[in-house]
Amino acid sequence: MKQKIFRLFLLLLFVIFSWSCNRHPADVPELFDCRVTVKNGSVPIQGATVTLGLEEGSSMWSSGGVTDSSGLAVIKTMRLDWQGQGVPTGKYIVTIFKLPDVSSLPKRPKTESQEELDHYKKEFEAKYKALPLEVPEKFGDFGTSPFRVTVKSGETNTLDIDVSKNITD
Repeated sequence: MKQKIFRLFLLLLFVIFSWSCNRHPADVPELFDCRVTVKNGSVPIQGATVTLGLEEGSSMWSSGGVTDSSGLAVIKTMRLDWQGQGVPTGKYIVTIFKLPDVSSLPKRPKTESQEELDHYKKEFEAKYKALPLEVPEKFGDFGTSPFRVTVKSGETNTLDIDVSKNITD
C-alpha cells in the first residue's frame, strides 16, 4: 500500500513538474512562425547562429536558431528554461554568426616548454586570422547587421539572406 502511494506521489510530482516546465510564460507574447534562410550566393550556410533582437526596446526573452544543411533556421523563442517555436510580433534586427572551421589549425603540442608554447600560440593566431569567414563579422553584431524582419501575426514570416550581396567593406 505504501509503495502504491509513493508511486502515485512520484507520478503527481512528475506531472506537475512537466506541466510547469512546458507552460508558456506569462511575459512572453504569442509566437508566430519565423524562418530565416542564409546562403552565400546559391550555397547554403550550415551551422550559422541566427539571432533576432527587437529594433526598439528590450524583452525578457531571446529568439534564434541554427541553420541546417539547407541554410534554414527555424526560429524559436526562449525564456529561462522554456522555449517555443516562433517569435512574438514586432520589428527585429537579425544577426548571423559562424565561427570559421578550425580543423586545419595546428594542434597544441604536448610540451611544458614555454618557448614551444609561445611559438605554437603565434602560429595558431596567425593561421586563425587567415581563415576564411563564411559569414562576415559585421553580420553578427546588432549595431552593424543590415538584416531586418517584421514578424506578423497569423503568417509564416520568412527572410532570405544572401550574405554575398551585403558585403560592402
